[in-house]
Amino acid sequence: MSLTKVTYSMIDGAVANVLDYGADPTGATSSQAAFVAAFASGNAIYVPRGTFLVTGNLVLPYGKAMFGDGVGISVIR
Repeated sequence: MSLTKVTYSMIDGAVANVLDYGADPTGATSSQAAFVAAFASGNAIYVPRGTFLVTGNLVLPYGKAMFGDGVGISVIR
């Protein structure tokens, strides 16, 4: 039996999980492009547990929300 990763990113209006856009939760490589792509989805942005390295400025689109699992749990560095 094989397992399939289930995401909701293809559902119109669903929250955009940065992992679905290629973000690295280990902080070893930059997740800048993944955050930019998630912002472009036009949905709220979810940052799960992990440390995400961002190498430039991030501009959250006006009227959009970004949330995670808590302080010190979802870290953008």
